[in-house]
Amino acid sequence: EELRKAQAETFQLLDQELQDRAQDISCSEQALVSERQQILRSRGQLAMVQAHVVSLLGKDKHGEPGKPASHILADEPEAELDAPEGEEMWNMDWSAVTASQTQQEAQVA
Repeated sequence: EELRKAQAETFQLLDQELQDRAQDISCSEQALVSERQQILRSRGQLAMVQAHVVSLLGKDKHGEPGKPASHILADEPEAELDAPEGEEMWNMDWSAVTASQTQQEAQVA
């Protein structure tokens, strides 16, 4: 009889442990879903900012549309998702872009 009680108690403890693990996994899943939604919202906002910057790049200093300039944007935003984390995503040298624009403006003037 004591053996049966010990087994029942062991089963109760194991069942409680499994329930705790299931609850932890459920909480983790909810956090991941929330984080994914935030990332998707951020991507949408980034796309809007990117479109605004591209439209500004096409204008001259007086706000008038100027001659078309060459700007290359990734055709597939999903391509970034395939790249391993941290590789080549944010390594662009923006000072070089600013310097080339300054040189082009100097040549036009």
